[in-house]
Amino acid sequence: VEGICLYPIVNHPGWDDDRHCHNGLWDYCNESGHREIYKPLADELRTQTARIEAAIARTSPEQSANLPVHALHAGEAGAGAFA
Repeated sequence: VEGICLYPIVNHPGWDDDRHCHNGLWDYCNESGHREIYKPLADELRTQTARIEAAIARTSPEQSANLPVHALHAGEAGAGAFA
């Protein structure tokens, strides 16, 4: 496995009725452009990322050194990214 895809990543209006679909990691932007994060999903993604990285480190230390930096580690707190 080279990676995973989380789709949809942001909440969106329903296709048929414009309802607010709450199925993404981030909600709609507010007036200032900030997106509220859905904390339970963010927390679970952090947990699973740590488990995957630990498994890679155990089974393939050389691969562990080459893991990419991603949103789970690189985000700014309060800016809609992972803290």
